[in-house]
Amino acid sequence: MPGKPENSALKLLSSRKTLVMATADKDGAPNVSYAPFVHRAPPLYVFTSSRSRHTRNIMETAKASVMFIEDEARTRNFLLESVSPASAALS
Repeated sequence: MPGKPENSALKLLSSRKTLVMATADKDGAPNVSYAPFVHRAPPLYVFTSSRSRHTRNIMETAKASVMFIEDEARTRNFLLESVSPASAALS
């Protein structure tokens, strides 16, 4: 069924080659960057160097977050009307 969120997620995964990965070290210092990945249902394999900060952080904390971004040129945009600060405050 094309309307299911799972189908949309799988379509997005299959169209991407990189993701944005965020990690933090044991003191909470963040690190964010792009990383290549491969999706083989169900696992997701992210490629990082054994010398990278991400890998060190994951080894220390066992935590990471990832985000997949659709190319903005291919997404629908919403037209926002210009609103003056005075009228926005009344809303």
